[in-house]
Amino acid sequence: MKKKQYLVYHPSQLNSLSTLPWAHRSGIGKIVLADSFQHDRKDQFESALNKSYYACGCDQGAKALLLGLLLFAIAGGAGHVNAAWPWSQTISTTLGGSILMALTGKLIGLMAANKRLKQTVREIQTDWKPKWPESKISGCG
Repeated sequence: MKKKQYLVYHPSQLNSLSTLPWAHRSGIGKIVLADSFQHDRKDQFESALNKSYYACGCDQGAKALLLGLLLFAIAGGAGHVNAAWPWSQTISTTLGGSILMALTGKLIGLMAANKRLKQTVREIQTDWKPKWPESKISGCG
């Protein structure tokens, strides 16, 4: 069985690609540039498009989660010792802050991937100038 592919026949099709959750189209398959796009770096462009388009931001989210756990554990511990917070407040501060940091990290990762995706699209569109079919219709009159 052949895997699903999103075949790009015209460079303008690339404008709709986005990694951001509110604009991302799921299930389009591997992005493949049409044979009409003749370029030395075609394989590199396809690889960069797919890598950026399918990035999830998890790496940055995981790093932010660990940083959040560390920072909010210190802040919660300081609140427990200095402000006499109960353990429930200390734990909820640590967990809540860490989750917020993880979500922020994931969003930052998705935004960075989207920036890389748009840069690759611009590079492709700079090099790919499709030829429009000639029309048999002459001008006015």
